[in-house]
Amino acid sequence: MKKRQELPNFRKVNLKVNTDKILKVYNDNIGKLKDIPDFINSSCGAPYLSENGYIQIPLTNYKDGSYTHPNPATGHTSEGDERNYTNLEDWVKGTYIETVLNTFSEPTRVRFCIIEPGGYMKPHIDYNTDYSVRYQIPITTNDWCYVGVQRKGEKPELIHMPADGGVWFMNQGYNHAAWNMGKTDRIHLIVCVNGQDEL
Repeated sequence: MKKRQELPNFRKVNLKVNTDKILKVYNDNIGKLKDIPDFINSSCGAPYLSENGYIQIPLTNYKDGSYTHPNPATGHTSEGDERNYTNLEDWVKGTYIETVLNTFSEPTRVRFCIIEPGGYMKPHIDYNTDYSVRYQIPITTNDWCYVGVQRKGEKPELIHMPADGGVWFMNQGYNHAAWNMGKTDRIHLIVCVNGQDEL
């Protein structure tokens, strides 16, 4: 597995999805989804998120796979290690989203990330890419939605990811942030993967 220094900040990979089909699954289920707790986001993410306008909805849930975060000093347990989130939520099974996830080599934690107008995620580092890698699939967006990655000693690289069916690797091993200064919601499907076959 390559470390963060060996990988780009962003890369569009050779996968294509139907965003309309994913959005239909989302819209058909959103009424019951906002109440599903996201353990990792609520226990680790709060300091980095806007008080309003940033929502994560899990599509997978915890299954003890005996992974533990590589830094025990952080107090993480197996429940805080996203590699153990491999069970699909029941509402996802049999949908087009399950079909999409089956195209990845070993998907683990999967979630919808909704950034409403004015919402943001502050710069932070999650973990190195030899632990897991992360893919972003933009489902809805607007021209004022951006993601940034900043390597040590460099200026941030900012990009807008269009909702055109593309799948993007994002290097979460460096400081990264996201924001929506537009007038419509930004919805991404985020897929974490054990392995780097897609790269």
